Amino acid sequence: MPALRQSILLQDADLITIAQTRSQGHLGAMADRREVGASVTDVIGARGNWPALRLLAANRTAELSGQGLARLAALSRGDGHITVALTKRTDLPAAVKGGLLARFRDMVMAQRSVLRGEHSDVQLDQVPPGDMSVPAASAPARQGGTDPLSAEKLRSAAVRVGVLSQSRPLTCTEVSDALARGRLTEAVVILARLSDEEPETFVHALRGLSPVKNLALR
Repeated sequence: MPALRQSILLQDADLITIAQTRSQGHLGAMADRREVGASVTDVIGARGNWPALRLLAANRTAELSGQGLARLAALSRGDGHITVALTKRTDLPAAVKGGLLARFRDMVMAQRSVLRGEHSDVQLDQVPPGDMSVPAASAPARQGGTDPLSAEKLRSAAVRVGVLSQSRPLTCTEVSDALARGRLTEAVVILARLSDEEPETFVHALRGLSPVKNLALR
């Protein structure tokens, strides 16, 4: 639906009417629209399904109201893609970004292979707008008496990720792919690179031992 994504003739009033009455495909197209206004994104956030909400969260040119940001932050506990996408936004408070990163840490440490809301226990029609707070994540437990993020495993994963980065640019998709294959350490190394951190520094941050300098992932 290129017209919904690109047409400069459509006014917010037109987009709101479409968002209130048309299909999820229409909502997804508008969620991907450049510089779409908050009055429109509020409707998309309220009516959109998981794919539309992922597009909205990833659209850094979309204007989100406080209520819209709060809803996406609340929904992010069920969808790792929304969680990571929100950390890229410049209009999200730093404290909330830290909470989102901690939430993603828990997803990673739990080795959740599926990071999509469709497969979570979060129901879109049961999440209230809430506020901008994100509950603190619990400290990751070591599994089987071994550290899944030891220095040795990080070094080995860094070599594999380095080879991968030579063939294509690293994105959040590679994080999900690594988790889907059960490669937890590779997922963390990729996420560290996306946040411009050394893997060891990033792991310390995940464990709550130090802050992450740059939460705005590319």
